[in-house]
Amino acid sequence: VIRRFGGESELSLKEQVAMALYNKGFALCQLKHEVEAIGVYDEVNRKFGDETALSLKEPVARALYNKGITLCQLGYWKESKDVFEEVIRRFENVDSPSIREIVINARKQRG
Repeated sequence: VIRRFGGESELSLKEQVAMALYNKGFALCQLKHEVEAIGVYDEVNRKFGDETALSLKEPVARALYNKGITLCQLGYWKESKDVFEEVIRRFENVDSPSIREIVINARKQRG
C-alpha cells in the first residue's frame, strides 16, 4: 500500500497510506525494533502532518503519541515529553473524540 499509493493525492488513498505507515510503526514496536518504529512515526508526520483533513489528523496524532511512548520506553525522557507537548499543542483544539482521547493520554504521559 505504501509503495504503490504513497504519492497519491486522493484523500481516501492518503488515508490508507497514513494508516499503513502507522500500523507499520506499531508492528515494529511490537517486534522490539523501536528505533525503526520512531522513523516510521516521523514519516507519518512528515507526509501528513500538514494535512487539514480530520481523517489524516488522527493517524498523525497517534503516530506522534506512540513516538513519545517509544522514546519513553527507550529512556529518552526529555524527548518523549517534548513529543507529548507537541501532540497537545497541535491537536488540543481538534473536534474529534478519538483525537481528544489521544491528547488526554499525552497530558497524562507528559506529567
